[in-house]
Amino acid sequence: MGSEFDWSYLWEHHSEILLLIGFTYFLFTRVLGITPLTRNRKELLDALLSFLHQEIGKPGGLYRISESLNAEFPKNPKDPVILRKMAQEILAHCGVQESEVTVKMGFEDLNSAGIYTGNEISINNGLGMRKSEILAVLIHESMHYFLIRVRGIRLEDTRENEYLTDIAALYMGFGAYIHRGYVKVGYLKRNEIRYVKKRLKEYS
Repeated sequence: MGSEFDWSYLWEHHSEILLLIGFTYFLFTRVLGITPLTRNRKELLDALLSFLHQEIGKPGGLYRISESLNAEFPKNPKDPVILRKMAQEILAHCGVQESEVTVKMGFEDLNSAGIYTGNEISINNGLGMRKSEILAVLIHESMHYFLIRVRGIRLEDTRENEYLTDIAALYMGFGAYIHRGYVKVGYLKRNEIRYVKKRLKEYS
């Protein structure tokens, strides 16, 4: 018979093993986004996408940051003035030529990367977000402004409303920036973003 397995080794190194398992799960689900979507998840994403199409109509064109903001933002990604200009440009891309939106970097909460209330967008200053993540959060919160304040669209279920807002960002043409910035922040995982972007071709 073969030698008995040494269970004491697992016990002595269980914390390292659990850490490795956790890191592997994070890598595959949040970073690479290669875990398969369940049927229920696909049905939810499809339903939200269809609802958005009925409410808004044709998807928006591909968004590209203007040259002036592309030069300013990387140097001062937390400047409220620059962020407000970017939010206004994002909304203008959605057809909102005049908006009263304001932006501030001013709260610290481990449970939220950004908050939208009325005319104000607040971006978390305590998560150590990279420039790409700040931009993704700004786009998401700007979509709240667009959906709620401009179009009067808000779902009763809070979680589904956040998914709808992420999908709206993809629907209106901000997919490249959302995909790049949604690693630590964001409600949709990368595999879900890819799925929605693929489905969007049917609405173009």
